[in-house]
Order: sequence, then C-alpha cells, then structure tokens
Amino acid sequence: MTAVGGSRAPSSDTRIRSARSEDFTRYGFGLSLLMVCGLYKVDGWTPASATPMTVGVLMGLGFTLGWAVLPGSLARRLSAAAIGFVGFFSYHWILPPLARLLPSVAVPAVGAVVFAGLLAAWLIVRNRPLLCYLLLVVPAVAAVVGSSAGGELAGFYGPLVGLFAGAWAAHFIARSAPASRFRPSSAQDQQVPVVNHDGVDVPLPGTNAFSIVSLVLSLVGLSALGVVFGHIALAQVHRTKQGGRELAIAGLIVGYVGLLSLLIVAAWYLTILAAFISR
Repeated sequence: MTAVGGSRAPSSDTRIRSARSEDFTRYGFGLSLLMVCGLYKVDGWTPASATPMTVGVLMGLGFTLGWAVLPGSLARRLSAAAIGFVGFFSYHWILPPLARLLPSVAVPAVGAVVFAGLLAAWLIVRNRPLLCYLLLVVPAVAAVVGSSAGGELAGFYGPLVGLFAGAWAAHFIARSAPASRFRPSSAQDQQVPVVNHDGVDVPLPGTNAFSIVSLVLSLVGLSALGVVFGHIALAQVHRTKQGGRELAIAGLIVGYVGLLSLLIVAAWYLTILAAFISR
C-alpha cells in the first residue's frame, strides 16, 4: 500500500514488530518498578512517622504505576493497578495492627488475600484463560503455610514464591490453550479492532476483562469495587457482545452479598459500642 506523496505505508508485520518492541520496553520498566517498590521494606512505617510514611507512600505509588505501565488494554492495566494499590497498602497499613491483635489469624488471612489478589492482577493484565484463576489458591496456601512456619521471612517470601509459581504455571496453561483465548501482548490486542458493518454490531472475541475483574475483586473481599466493575462489565458486554455476562453477574452477586455482610458486621459493632458507651 502506498500512502499520499508516494511514501509506502508501514506493513502489518512492521507495525507488529514495533508494538512488540514497545511491549518489551514497558515490561522492563513495569516489572522493575514492581520488584523494587514491592520488595522494599520501610521500617517504622506508620502515619505518625513522617519520613518512613513518605517513603512508604512513594513506594506504594511506584508499585501501582508498575502495574499501570505494563502492556495490555487500558481496562486490564487499570484493574491490575487498582488491585495492586489496595494490596500494597493493605499489607503495609492494615496487616501490622491486626498482626499485633490477632497474630495467628490476621497474618495468614491478610497475606493469603493480598498475594492471591496480586496473582489475579497479573492474570488480568496478561489476559490469561479463566482456568488459570484456579491457581489463586497457590499463593494463598503458601501464605498460610509460611505464616504457620513462623518468622517474618517465611511469612513474606513463602507466598511470594507461590505468586511466582502461580504466574509461571498460568503461562504454561495459556500456551496450551487455543490461540483465540491467548492474547497476552498489546501487539496482538491491536489486531482486534471494534468493527461495525451497516449498523450491526460485530461481536468482539474473548471474555470481557471487567467481568473477570468484578468476580476476582468480589471474591478477595473488595466488594464495592467488585460491584462497580460488575455493572461496567454488563454494560460493555451488552454493547460489544463479548462473553463474560455470567462472570459479571456472579461478581455482582458475590459483591452485594459481601456489602450486606459488611453492613451487618458494622451494625453489630455499633450496637456493642453503643452498649459500652451507655454503661
């Protein structure tokens, strides 16, 4: 094909090679941020300590940015960044006070949810098949086993190893999956345009990313986000004719049940607090 002015337009192979080169650059930058910020330990990180607090927040923002710059569609990258943000600050802010109150329960529970959520973020941004989400149990079990083994190193590096093991297992599962269900790179994403012929919507291939995100977020306890992404997914599925309607509905059901449970627990705590104050 020849462009205006006699210059030859780039071939499809050239565009794919250029996009894949950009993918490698973004992978390098994103994974570097995730490794540096995710493994950096800030001592004395509490809201009352200004300097460690500032460093911790910067590390958390860098960790979130690492997810956002990875290759993939905007929906998948933003979903992974949201999960990474919640997971990072939950592990550093919510876990320490809970660990002092209920060390035998809080450490394995929060660790299991956080590391399973991080693996879910990786599966989402890499657009892995649905079968791979069964691997979320790997870092969760590793977190429980590592915490029961005792020691800070086992409680952190145990589920971290489980996270990497789950990611590699998902890679091999995806490699054996049909090609139409395995589109890990943004270079391949660019070959799937939104098409409309004579006012008739042409169904897009694959499962809607937001429907997967909705179910994962609801299952890991982020019910409000699960409900939001579930409604977004239903709207997109209705418009694009993609798959994932059942997943979005499941995410909404689990999310609304989780919100109702939170309201019941909050009302119970308020009742106890009111009775305690009235004494």
